[in-house]
Amino acid sequence: MRFVGLLIVSLCSFVAHAQNFNDKLLSDDYNRCVQASEQKAGLLLLCIQREYGVQKEAMQDGYDEAMVRISEKKQQRLLEEQPLWDLGINASCQPYAQVGGGAYAEFRSIYCFTHAYAERAKQLTKMR
Repeated sequence: MRFVGLLIVSLCSFVAHAQNFNDKLLSDDYNRCVQASEQKAGLLLLCIQREYGVQKEAMQDGYDEAMVRISEKKQQRLLEEQPLWDLGINASCQPYAQVGGGAYAEFRSIYCFTHAYAERAKQLTKMR
């Protein structure tokens, strides 16, 4: 019975987190998807999973464009820095996906990665 209670609380937290959310860093499609999800956990997960792909691609595009645009010295620094950035993000976001954490833990983990990719894409785009 205690497990069922925890599950209900986690699901309610998950829905409340996603529903009242309008993230300016993420795409308009993501925000519309969240609003249209009608607080259904499965639909909210689909929204963030889709946005994950969008932001990961934006980060990769930003990286590729930066490597063309910046000096050789900065290219070398970026080549060394990016794997360390990846390690840091994995260390920060992976703990959200706790074993047995359910839909809310999965959402938080994917959201953490998605938001980090969006931030990194923004940084890479500004590199000169």
